[in-house]
Amino acid sequence: MKSKAQIAYEAYYDCAGGKSLATGQQLPPWDRLTPGIQAAWFAAAAAVVQAIVDDSSKYAE
Repeated sequence: MKSKAQIAYEAYYDCAGGKSLATGQQLPPWDRLTPGIQAAWFAAAAAVVQAIVDDSSKYAE
């Protein structure tokens, strides 16, 4: 099962045609990212999930 971080990274990868939108360089596949870059994607995905949870709880009250 893919993590939310991997799903997010692969969505970016696909949308950008496999290239960095900042540098134009080819991006590596998820399993070749450094642990630090994977950790950054985990943090980004967690922040999005938390924002969704926070938004959902507003309407549950």
